[in-house]
Amino acid sequence: MTSYPHEATFTALGMQCQIITTRPQDLLAAVDEALEELSRLAAVISFDDRRSEVSRLSRLASFAEVTAPASALLLDYLGAALWAADLTEGLVSPSDGVWRGIELGDGTVKLPRGTILDLSETAPSHAADLLARRLHADSGGGFLVRIGDAVAVAGDSPEGGWEIPVTAPGGRTLQVVSTRFAAVSKAEDDLRADQPHPIWTQVTVAAPTALEARAWAAASQTKGELAPAWLTNHGVTARLERRTGTTRYTAGWPQADLSAA
Repeated sequence: MTSYPHEATFTALGMQCQIITTRPQDLLAAVDEALEELSRLAAVISFDDRRSEVSRLSRLASFAEVTAPASALLLDYLGAALWAADLTEGLVSPSDGVWRGIELGDGTVKLPRGTILDLSETAPSHAADLLARRLHADSGGGFLVRIGDAVAVAGDSPEGGWEIPVTAPGGRTLQVVSTRFAAVSKAEDDLRADQPHPIWTQVTVAAPTALEARAWAAASQTKGELAPAWLTNHGVTARLERRTGTTRYTAGWPQADLSAA
């Protein structure tokens, strides 16, 4: 990204993160709050940690349907993941095949038998959205929050907007877009076993929230050749990098200012 005078980078959730502020006095407190929140989140959703809620609930659901207590944090992030699943008709899901059977209650969650929860697809983008809005509400300043490939903004932006580079997997900048209100997220080719020859090396989407942008971008990898028409039909602004080296655009991308996206 463009270098701003009031920014910090750090690692959380195993990802590179960044916070940029419009006012220097807001930066240190914002980083402290982000690190604390993301540390709490990691303890809840990390599947590799057997003590986490996600791991514990997945073990409980291994052999039978289960209704179990769940923290407000888990319910929030699981609710976001289920919203993304509904948006993409299950192409982005917190649990393959059984997401429609997951039910959120008042402090509880019901999981069908065989549910294995995985919030890694949506949690970073949802966290970016929440942190950007919370930091702005706390101080009144302008914030850009990036967690991995998800970028969310809130409050006032610098003159000309926040400049966000679209980069190739190797780090080369392909394009720089400017946004005042829209969030941006990217999904890269992950060479999954069920899709040995993905068409798109990456899909970058602009949307009202980073969660929505991530959902469309990740689902587009599964859609393959149908992705541009599918995104266009839903009015989604996107840039798709084809493995052959060509690029497809939808719904107005590229443009100098994504503030209306």
